[in-house]
Amino acid sequence: MPLKTWIAGDKVNASDLNKVIQDALKGTVYDYNAGETIDGTTTPVCVYIKHDDSELYKTDASFSDERLETFIGMILNSTSDGNEAELQTRGVVTIPSVTMTSSISATEDQKQDVDTSSTCTQNMSAVSTDRFSIGFKTGAKVGNIKNIKLYVNGSTPSGVTAIVDLYAMDSSGEPTGSSLGTSGGKTINAGGAEYTFVFSTPIEVVQDTEYCAVLSLSAITSGTVTIEGSNGAGTPNSIYTWANAPATYNYYSSNSGSTWSSLTNINHPYFIVEYTEKQHFFGDNIFLSETAGEYTLDVPDITSAYIRKIGRLLNQTSFLLEKRESVYLGEADTGDLEGGSIAAQAFIHAPARALKATVKIQSRQSADESEREFDIIKGETQTVYVDDQAGDYGFTLTWTSNMLHIGASPLAIADFRAFIKFYT
Repeated sequence: MPLKTWIAGDKVNASDLNKVIQDALKGTVYDYNAGETIDGTTTPVCVYIKHDDSELYKTDASFSDERLETFIGMILNSTSDGNEAELQTRGVVTIPSVTMTSSISATEDQKQDVDTSSTCTQNMSAVSTDRFSIGFKTGAKVGNIKNIKLYVNGSTPSGVTAIVDLYAMDSSGEPTGSSLGTSGGKTINAGGAEYTFVFSTPIEVVQDTEYCAVLSLSAITSGTVTIEGSNGAGTPNSIYTWANAPATYNYYSSNSGSTWSSLTNINHPYFIVEYTEKQHFFGDNIFLSETAGEYTLDVPDITSAYIRKIGRLLNQTSFLLEKRESVYLGEADTGDLEGGSIAAQAFIHAPARALKATVKIQSRQSADESEREFDIIKGETQTVYVDDQAGDYGFTLTWTSNMLHIGASPLAIADFRAFIKFYT
């Protein structure tokens, strides 16, 4: 609940004073009512200001209208239609503990899934010294690699055992260093098929980092194993590439990886990487969710939602709600208004997206002229005195819905002029 107003001589409890300071730091305000039932006591609820009634409602990233654009902060209390809301507009927000890694069955990240009927192939002699390397880059939110899939044909001979090792990639796109993990063996039979090479202990990898998946075979004195894919003649479903990738990142070696040769007859092997986890990191962006009133660490699907970042994750139980950057929407000028027996007043129509305004009032009574500039928030009522003397040059401003009313008081006031600039 908002704190009371104190006057000179009042004793102030330390707890009340501390709350005033904390509220100021967090931008907590109590000047808005909820427009619907909202419970933010356990999990803060993301809200926007509805321009029809200047009340607070749950946001929704599924829409590109005011439900997304006029997000103002998070409600921290339990409230309902017409009742007061405790609204935090910036600063550190306490949230229920966030799970930094989440188990998933098999999320595909990199994928070079091509027309497997293509005649474009890479032959490997079925001996233990032959290697085939495919370069790729991990995604931004993925964790341990569970398996790698390739399309392989073991027609001559059938029954060759194959494995996949994971290596770091050097600047030229070749494997480097020691193996980071080895998959279980797969028997490659006649006839092309997709084979899944499973790592019994999923391999932990770093986000946005380049790696090489290297295929090797058991010792067979003769014959070939064929890696299938596309050289552009096929019909790729999804060819994965990345910014600043090496010119070549698919290689062949006939001497156990001592030297590597770039491939000339296949540039898009059939290749899929799958993960067991999805990872989040401190500093990750927080977005408005497609679920009304909620926030999410996952970037919303752009096919069904709009992206609206609201802050960054600080730790598992808090995030930084970033201060809204105001956008200038336009200005208004009341012109010179004369007072007298009837107090001067003006009604200004505010832009629908406006949430804040800067008002400069110039007032003149007899030979005295005064000027003052101040801010007002949508839904607020303010009384200000141009010369800081209560009872003289007083003005009451009320901003309801899209109408800002400026009224002069007392009746004896002569003239005034107001200049208003509106912002989101």
